[in-house]
Amino acid sequence: MKISVYEKLLTKLIPSQSPDVQQAIRNALLENPTLAEEDFSMSDENSPSAEEIIEDENSVTLAVASPLRAYSGRRKPVECGASPKQLGHIMSMAPYDLSWKFETTAKIDEVNEKCTYFSGEVELPQLDMMYDVTTLPPKDVADLLVNAYFTTVHPLFPVLPKVRFLSRYNSYYHNGNDPVAIYPWLALLNMVLALGSLWARYTRIPTGEVEDHRLYCARSQALAQGIVDPRSYPDTHSSLEPIQLIAIRGVYQLATYQITGAWRSVTTALKFAYNRGLNSEAKSSEFSGETKQLEARVWHSLRSLEQFLCVLTGFSSELQGQLIHIRQLQTSPPSFLRGPPPPADYDILGSPSDLELSAVYSFDEEFPSSNFSAGIRLDEIVGEAIASLYGMQSFDNTWAYTQRLVADLDNKLNQWYATIDPGFPYSIQSIDICCPPSTSLTYLHLRYFSAKILINKPALCDPAELILNIPYQSETSRQMDSDAATRCVSAARQILQLLPLNMDIIELHGKTPWWCILHYIVQASCILIMELSFDELHVPLEINDLIQQSELAVRWLSTLSGTCESANKACLCMNSLHHLALSKRERASQGRCE
Repeated sequence: MKISVYEKLLTKLIPSQSPDVQQAIRNALLENPTLAEEDFSMSDENSPSAEEIIEDENSVTLAVASPLRAYSGRRKPVECGASPKQLGHIMSMAPYDLSWKFETTAKIDEVNEKCTYFSGEVELPQLDMMYDVTTLPPKDVADLLVNAYFTTVHPLFPVLPKVRFLSRYNSYYHNGNDPVAIYPWLALLNMVLALGSLWARYTRIPTGEVEDHRLYCARSQALAQGIVDPRSYPDTHSSLEPIQLIAIRGVYQLATYQITGAWRSVTTALKFAYNRGLNSEAKSSEFSGETKQLEARVWHSLRSLEQFLCVLTGFSSELQGQLIHIRQLQTSPPSFLRGPPPPADYDILGSPSDLELSAVYSFDEEFPSSNFSAGIRLDEIVGEAIASLYGMQSFDNTWAYTQRLVADLDNKLNQWYATIDPGFPYSIQSIDICCPPSTSLTYLHLRYFSAKILINKPALCDPAELILNIPYQSETSRQMDSDAATRCVSAARQILQLLPLNMDIIELHGKTPWWCILHYIVQASCILIMELSFDELHVPLEINDLIQQSELAVRWLSTLSGTCESANKACLCMNSLHHLALSKRERASQGRCE
């Protein structure tokens, strides 16, 4: 039965092909005239009836209906790296002459060889262990970098006790301490400085004498020698500092696009945290409520980071299959600690006294913000999507079951969106560059649209291919596919609409999560290029807007290239794929004219 369906489809395609392809199809059909008859004759009275094996959405599996997906639980970079493979598959389905296909395949193979924007391990400078290892920058420079960390990274991953850390920081600069006795804390401080220095580089802030972020990272590693040792930790360390240090190092590696290193750091810290029981309710009276809440924040931050990296890399969670008890977060300080609201001016470029003041008025930073708590709920939805839509067991689900999963998960995502801060969404252009809520809210917004893409992407297939894979698909099922694909494309477009109107790298890094914005631009670009490469668009009336937005994504990548080699790699790759998709569209229009 399947062969006869394909023969009919091939016959219908003959008029739209070039003469040489038409002849090739006719020859193939003539060479095997009895295949369809043999297909039917092989059935006997013990075989299932035609009604039982009909290829509709209730019998065809996900592996057949949507064979190419950006995340499939395999260990490989996915977002950018999977695009050439997907585009190559789409090109192979195109009804054009073979010479064009061969030429295009060669171009795609060329792009595929270098289609990853992930960087290798960053080379760190050599240190003079007798001097450089405990050296710190001048106080005014350190204030700038530390404040940048606590206003852009800390609200999203609050793994440090902000008040205690800043109090110790100020005390160390003013009074000094025996550096050997506080090596673990100095290692933490240097990683904070490294991220602050990276922020200053990306935003091109005039900071005077700011040392290279790699130097701070090298100092941190030197100071941590013997402290962070997987063979001895966690048994020999009661402090959280080693886990916090590895977690912040993972954020730094993510910000420098060392994705393999970030995965290694975050999963190591997560396993240490799991062994320490940071995910479980602490019943011991030895720990204060503040310590218990800090442990919970560290745990949730690590889980969120790991999930982000799971989507980027296609790796499965290191804790997959483990029984995990979730410790609850306290989302506001106890009533006896609440005071008047803090000043609204969180100026990153403010005076050194800002750090001392923040240790007084920002006690609420010891408790997770509503944005952080909302992000944890979003993590649960994304985790469910990864497991149910992209886990290896999902390949055996029928397409109809997958469609129901997509609809249910998208509904959960919309319900989550409806419960968050009523001020969200917001106009990114109206937020001051130095206001921390800008980064936190933008990060939530980006994650929301990214989750939309992840959930609806299985349906982003060429309609012509779905007809081949599910020849007897019902009209209702086809409409569900069309709706999901449209939601996927719309989410990609909305990611780009979140970016500043001006092509300004300083404004972009000041108003978005600067340490990961590249990933979201690449994700949006991949989806738009896939949509443009289809013969039948899911939003056919908006083709010009799609092309313009795809070009906008490439321009943003080009702008980011000035401060980041990874952005340059992504720009070259996505620009090549964009032009290949447009070439395919032009070829299709020429074929229709002929």
